[in-house]
Amino acid sequence: MNYSTAALSRQGELLGTNYLKQSDSIEPSKDDKKYIHQQNSYVKCVVAVLLYGSVSTLQTVVAKVVLKTYDFNAANTMLLGQMVCSTIVLTVLKYMNFISYADFNSQTAKKLMPITVCYSGNVLFGLIALPYLSLAMFSTLKKVTTFMILLAEYFLIGKKESINIWLSLFIMLGGAIIAGMADASFNALGYILTILSCGLQALYLVLVKKNAKHISSYEMFYYNSLLSVPFISVVAIFSGEVAYVSSFPLWGDSAFVAYFMLSVLAGSFLSFTIFFCTAVNSALTTSVTGQMKNVLTSILGVVIFDDLIYNQFNLFGLCLNAD
Repeated sequence: MNYSTAALSRQGELLGTNYLKQSDSIEPSKDDKKYIHQQNSYVKCVVAVLLYGSVSTLQTVVAKVVLKTYDFNAANTMLLGQMVCSTIVLTVLKYMNFISYADFNSQTAKKLMPITVCYSGNVLFGLIALPYLSLAMFSTLKKVTTFMILLAEYFLIGKKESINIWLSLFIMLGGAIIAGMADASFNALGYILTILSCGLQALYLVLVKKNAKHISSYEMFYYNSLLSVPFISVVAIFSGEVAYVSSFPLWGDSAFVAYFMLSVLAGSFLSFTIFFCTAVNSALTTSVTGQMKNVLTSILGVVIFDDLIYNQFNLFGLCLNAD
C-alpha cells in the first residue's frame, strides 16, 4: 500500500516520532565525513590566506601614512597600542563566551616567550624602517623572509624543501640584491632594520607552527599580546618616546588620529591573522602569501606615496623579485 508523504509524517507524529525527521537524521558515511572535513579544512585555509593578505596590506599602507606622511616617529607607541588593544579584545570576547582559551599559566607563558620576543622585534624593526625606505623597496626586502624561513625550518625542525623551491627563492633574492644595489634612495639603516625584521619574522613563524599542535591560535595570540606589553613599554620609556608622544602636535588633527587608530586596529587584527594562517597552513604558506601581498603593496606605494626613485637596474631587480 502506498502512503503519501503527509500521511507518513502524520502517522509518525501519532506514534511519537516523525518520519521525515528520522530520514533527515541519517548518519553520513565515513567517506562523506572525510569529504566534508576536507572541504571545511580547504575553506579554512583559503580564508586564513585571504585574511592575512588583505589585513597585512592595509596595515602596511596605513602605518606608512602615520610614520612618513605625518612624521610620527613613535613606532613603539604604535606597537604598544596594538598589543594593548589585542589583549583587551581577547579578554572581553572570552568573558562573553565568544571564544575560549586556557587561563593564564606561567609555564605556557615561559614556553611562548621566544615567539613574543621575535614577533615584537619583527614588527618594531619593520615600523622603524618604513620611513627610511620606499614602500616598494621595503616590500621587496621583506621577501627575504621566505628564504630565511627555509633555513630556520631546516635547522630547527629538520624540514627540507625541493631544489625547485630553493631555485625560485634564489632568483627572488637575486632580484632584491639587484634592486638594492641600484636603489637611488638607499638608506643603510633602513636596509639593516628590514633584514633584521625578516630574520625575526622567519623565526616566530616557524616557532608558531611548531607550537600550533599543542596551543590554539587564540591562546598564542593572547600570550603574545599580553607578554609584549611590558617588553614594549620598557623600550618606549628608555628611548624617550613617552615625552615625544605626549608633546606631539597633531593629536588634535582628526585625520591623523583616525589613521593612527586604524593602524592600531589593523595591526592588532594582523597579529591574529598571522597566527591563524600559520597554524592552519604553514610558515612557508604565510610567507608566500606575504610575497603576493608585497607585490600589491609595492604598486600601492608607487601610486599613493610616489617615493620610489628608480632606474632601469632597480626596476629590473624589482620585477625579478616579483616573479
